[in-house]
Amino acid sequence: GLDVMPQRDLIEIIEDAISWCQPEAVAIPSHETAHQDHRAVAWAGMAACRPAGMTTMFRPPVVLGWEEVADAWPPLPSTPGGFSVSLKVQDLRAKQAAMLAHASQVRESPSERSGDAIEGLARVRGVQAGVDYAEAYQVYRWLA
Repeated sequence: GLDVMPQRDLIEIIEDAISWCQPEAVAIPSHETAHQDHRAVAWAGMAACRPAGMTTMFRPPVVLGWEEVADAWPPLPSTPGGFSVSLKVQDLRAKQAAMLAHASQVRESPSERSGDAIEGLARVRGVQAGVDYAEAYQVYRWLA
């Protein structure tokens, strides 16, 4: 898995992708995730998006950390700088379909790796934001 890949190699892959497409925003897993591969990507993503200083490397102006249902175990501490983005039902269905495309990661309900869990978290975040469905993010950088 990515958790045993040399960190420098993973950072270079992410840096190359950022340099190639120069995105306005990058969303990476929360560094507090319980999933070992997601945690490796989170830390490599943070390194790849670090302030550029005097270098000419492109750095995205917006860097966000996303949450997933599995991140609720163990419960995460509250962190400042979070926000929610509302989702349309078709966005939610697309998100579920993307998860289902990774068959080795999908589990039957009641599992945090189920389509039901994705919808459940989106409903909770929606209630917190006053809409039907939403996603929550942590803001690591917002220069837009």
